[in-house]
Amino acid sequence: MIQRLRHLASLTLVRNILALYGVRLTNQLLPLVLIPYLARVLGPTGWGLVAFAQAFAMYGIIAVEYGFELAGTREVARERDNPERLGQLITGVIATQAMIALVVALVAFAVQTLIPAFRDEPLLLLAGLAFAVIQGMHPLWYFTGRERLPLIAAVDTSGKILATLVIFVLVEAPGDGWIVLACHAAAAALTLVVGYALVLREVRPGRLSLALVRSTLRLGFSMFLMRMAVLMHTAGNAFLLGLLVPPQFVAFFAAGEKLCRPAAWLLQPVNVALLPRLSSLLGTRPDEADRLAGLAIVLMGATGLAFGGALWLAAPWLVGLIYGDGYEAAIPVMRVMAMIVPLIVLNAALVSQWMVPRGLDRALNVVIIGATAINLGLALLIVPRYQAFGMAWITILVEGLILLGLLIALRRRGLRPLDPALLRRRFARSPSRP
Repeated sequence: MIQRLRHLASLTLVRNILALYGVRLTNQLLPLVLIPYLARVLGPTGWGLVAFAQAFAMYGIIAVEYGFELAGTREVARERDNPERLGQLITGVIATQAMIALVVALVAFAVQTLIPAFRDEPLLLLAGLAFAVIQGMHPLWYFTGRERLPLIAAVDTSGKILATLVIFVLVEAPGDGWIVLACHAAAAALTLVVGYALVLREVRPGRLSLALVRSTLRLGFSMFLMRMAVLMHTAGNAFLLGLLVPPQFVAFFAAGEKLCRPAAWLLQPVNVALLPRLSSLLGTRPDEADRLAGLAIVLMGATGLAFGGALWLAAPWLVGLIYGDGYEAAIPVMRVMAMIVPLIVLNAALVSQWMVPRGLDRALNVVIIGATAINLGLALLIVPRYQAFGMAWITILVEGLILLGLLIALRRRGLRPLDPALLRRRFARSPSRP
């Protein structure tokens, strides 16, 4: 038994999953530590403004990241033994992200004149912009593709813990919301500097050229479109809500969302760690890749259902414990949002384990962009009347449509990720034990 545990701990895939879980748990648990404090110190309006600014910053993060979290990981996994190609990739990504960061900054300052919340709170916009640019340039995609995550994960976790401690010290009044984003930006800067210091020790950058930038833009474009569309009907819903209703309703929606989405994304490290492994297996042992992905889908879906049910039952207690007085309207929102957990788990697994490794970028974008258009149309019709509660139901409907669309797209290509035969073949190949 001890030898089996030692062998398991030595596996690269398991080490990477554990490292990603360290990052993921930090990302989910630290906000749960902070939210009760911020919800009370900033109040519903002040905390609603922070949630609004965080949602706006997510657009900048996805723009600067430009799909490299998926496309870059896939490319590094395929070219991990080609130092020259990796050097060109690093140079192309840095140059591309720098140009996009400049565009994001120009757009942010233009948006400031149109959104009253940012005109009244300029520091909130500046802190959000800094966080967006720095976080978007995170080189995690390189370490994921090389399947070497523990060190960069430890640096990322340490920075976020330090930022959380600083927030507790500095945030004392409703007008201090910008400090929250500024501390997150500082933590991201630490990871960015250390990350690229490690990358440049391993890879010699290639020569910068216009052709290299164009090819890098093409590499990440389809994944960028997909991630931006995903954002518009996920974290971007808080931003859209803030454009249509007062800030306190954003707080009620965010109260449910910030507890339910993290529960779903607790399983995302498995997807991230499996992506390079499945991308590699598809080139040599495609049947084994299908069996591994099929087993992961079933296990993750069952776990997602359990998480969602637990959140639905505990919603009144969690809202009272974490947010306190004044947030009672968040209870029905959270109960609706609890249904999103298994949907997000299944959708993320289908994307990372079936669509992206097989290069089905175009089909993925058709599904996601279509769902995003439906999300926007429904929000404009329903949110002005039903506010946070209406946005919660829209979110559930859109995630359900995405699940249906992904399954149809895969079935048309002869792929059935929920086929029980995959599991039967998987267990049939497992060695028998006495």
